[in-house]
Parts: sequence; C-alpha cells; structure tokens
Amino acid sequence: MPLPELAILLALAGVALIAAELSLPTHGLLGIGAAVAFLSAIGVSFGISHQVGLITVLASVGALPAIGWFTANIWPRSPIGRRLILQKQLEQLPPSQLVLPGQSGVSVTQLRPMGLCEFAGQRLEATSEHGIIPAGNIVTVVASSAKRIIVRSAI
Repeated sequence: MPLPELAILLALAGVALIAAELSLPTHGLLGIGAAVAFLSAIGVSFGISHQVGLITVLASVGALPAIGWFTANIWPRSPIGRRLILQKQLEQLPPSQLVLPGQSGVSVTQLRPMGLCEFAGQRLEATSEHGIIPAGNIVTVVASSAKRIIVRSAI
C-alpha cells in the first residue's frame, strides 16, 4: 500500500477508535489504540517526507484544543454522553424535613454515631455529637444542614 494512503487510513482508524471510545465504556482501551493509530500515521507521514510529517504533527497539535473543547462542552450534552456521565444532583431536604437547632426528638435506633431519630413524627437520619446514644432517649438538635443533623442526648 502506498504511504500516503496508509497514513490517511491510520488517521481515519484513529478517529473511528476515538468515536468508539466516547460511546463505549472500554476504560481507555480504545483510546490507547487511537493514540497508537495517530502516532503511526505521524510516523508514516515522516516516511513520506519531513515536510508532510511536520504538517501532520502541526495539524494534530492544532486540533487538540478543539477536541478538548468538544469533549468537555458538547459531548456531555449528547444522548450518549448524558447516559455515560453522571449528572449533578442537588441534595436538599424538602421543607417538611427541616429540623432546627434546639428542636427535641427521640432516638428510634441506637446512635453510634449514626442512627434514626424521630422529630415531629418524621424519622430522619442523625449523628450523635459525642458517643453512643441508646434507643428511646430524648435528643436535642445541635446543628442542622441540608445533609446532616447532629444531636446530643438531652438526659
């Protein structure tokens, strides 16, 4: 096979392997194959002439920012990208589950240091401030955020 056609074929194989890597969860295996194909295409281009090889290297280096921008900005919004990339989730408690510092409740399970407490008829996961709190003890909320409720024994 003539060298120009081989260089083009290797570059196209690299593009196809990158596209397959972005759409299949292969843990980088196809990406390594794509890198080998691109480097082989550059090597074959230098075999044609130094000028063709240099142009190929400069074109490859020039395309890297565009490829990076596409991978970071466009691909995650594609149908395949949305399926493969985890979406951000807002972890906020509904207003009905908000407990305020100073509010009292009862520990439903033993808190060592985490367990369930009941506040105004709602069972929520809470963390004890110090040590183990037995089940059935009255607890007081020390601090509360969207992710955590910290309590201490009122006894």
